[in-house]
Amino acid sequence: MRSCCNSIKRSTIRIDSCKNLTNSYWDKVQKRGLEERLNLNIRSAELTASRINDGIELLESNNEAWKAFVLMNKAINLSQKCPAVMAKKGERVFNWRPFQLFFILLNLTGITRNGSTPVSALDSEKLDLLWFPTGGGKTEAYLGLIAYSSFLRRIQGETTNATVAIMRYTLRLLTMQQ
Repeated sequence: MRSCCNSIKRSTIRIDSCKNLTNSYWDKVQKRGLEERLNLNIRSAELTASRINDGIELLESNNEAWKAFVLMNKAINLSQKCPAVMAKKGERVFNWRPFQLFFILLNLTGITRNGSTPVSALDSEKLDLLWFPTGGGKTEAYLGLIAYSSFLRRIQGETTNATVAIMRYTLRLLTMQQ
């Protein structure tokens, strides 16, 4: 009987050792996966910061882009002073929220052409999705880019009738959320 109990204890010890080994292995697998995902996220953040800086540099170096940016800001500020907005939000000075400004700067190089130079293939392959809860300010960010594009086209001499942007607004979904 005694030898049977000894073999059971040994088996339990072996099983515990196996469990420890598999747990250790799983911890390493998880850690590697997290590190890989972390590195991907860091690289994505670096690319995003670089694109934002490219937008800032564009505003510094391109007078037409700067003029369009200033006009965009004036237009959005003016839109916030209309009676309907003032009745809802009261009189206030419009300030961009950081995510709105970053979203606009992030996309400036992708929508700005320098004379006859088309938008780069690298920029035309990107799709930036702006996600923020209802009432967070997505519309102002999108309208800011649309205003910028519209003003820039006029500044660059494009006076023909053309579609600058198409925006589909899901009013039913917006109504349900508000």
